[in-house]
Amino acid sequence: MNELLSEWIEKAEGDYATAQRELLELCLPLDASLDLQRDLLIQLDHYAVRYRYPGASAERKEAKEAFRAAKQIRAVMRQKLGLHDRD
Repeated sequence: MNELLSEWIEKAEGDYATAQRELLELCLPLDASLDLQRDLLIQLDHYAVRYRYPGASAERKEAKEAFRAAKQIRAVMRQKLGLHDRD
């Protein structure tokens, strides 16, 4: 296996392990209402890992869904942090 390919695989495996730990689980004890966003966060996790590496690209529909989910999560988190809403 060539060295570059080996590095990509190692990075991908590390990212996959990180995604499995999910930041949400660390935040829930601080704010249980974040559990309402679980489905959107899982959806975003899927896109983050699947399309991060060469060889795969999101279709237009998937990109729109991911953007919509990210926009909703961003709005919730900005509100919780007391930040003014910006587009």
